[in-house]
Amino acid sequence: MTALASPPPAPTRGPLARSLAWGGGLLAGALILASAASLVSQLGARTATSERVYDARAVVELIADGDVTVRVGTGDEVGVIVTARYAWTSPDYSQTTDGDRLVITHTCRWWGGSECRGDLAVVVPAHTRVVVRTSNGSVQASGLLADVEARTSNGSVDVTDVDGDVTAVSSNGSVRVSEVTGDGVLSSSSGSVEARDIGGSLEAQTSNGDVAVSTVGGSARLEASSGSIDAAGVLGDVEARTDVGDVTVHGTGKPVALDMATSVGEQVVDAPTDPSATTSVTIRSSSGSVSYLGPKD
Repeated sequence: MTALASPPPAPTRGPLARSLAWGGGLLAGALILASAASLVSQLGARTATSERVYDARAVVELIADGDVTVRVGTGDEVGVIVTARYAWTSPDYSQTTDGDRLVITHTCRWWGGSECRGDLAVVVPAHTRVVVRTSNGSVQASGLLADVEARTSNGSVDVTDVDGDVTAVSSNGSVRVSEVTGDGVLSSSSGSVEARDIGGSLEAQTSNGDVAVSTVGGSARLEASSGSIDAAGVLGDVEARTDVGDVTVHGTGKPVALDMATSVGEQVVDAPTDPSATTSVTIRSSSGSVSYLGPKD
């Protein structure tokens, strides 16, 4: 009877393989703990709301880690509704005054897995200039009778009915501005940009998204790295450029000095042009169709 051969010995792990396996186990364990902590913090999150009132200042600056809304009230004080949502550590709230500036801060002490938001709903007197900066939330402002500056790192920005200039910026979200008597400067790193009824000049830019503009009293400079541009009712000069996407500009019916080109795409002109006109329209696309058309219905 022939004896069966003994199985080969199991391979022996070297020090490097053992270190990698040990490190991988620690990483997997850390990820599981972080996910568990995040889930527990969300399930155990609580909400607290309070109200504050301050004397009026010429400038109100709001710094938050959450949503911010601002509107004009009928009184002569600044009213604030403070809403905190958190699991273990509540957001820090503070207010300081520096001359004619009131600064209200509602921010979180971030650490991995913790649920925390610091929202602000603010009512300001007429003719108060407003500055908003939030790291993680949307911004809404309406009915203001002075300049507005609104910025968020992650969220949308909506500003409407402002008697003054507007600056609206989002790093990750859409930007919409309408009914502004002054100039507008709008920007998004990733999101669409829309502007309507701007009394002064307009600058609108996005790195990833579309730009849509209607009714601008002054000039308009519009840029998109990856997205289409549509503009109508701009009374001043127009400069509209995109790397990838279509560009359509609707004129006012009056002749313009047109400079239009695309590297890849169709070119359509269906509106009056005159090289000696005082109003200029520049349209560019590296990859997309370009059109200069008559007034939009």
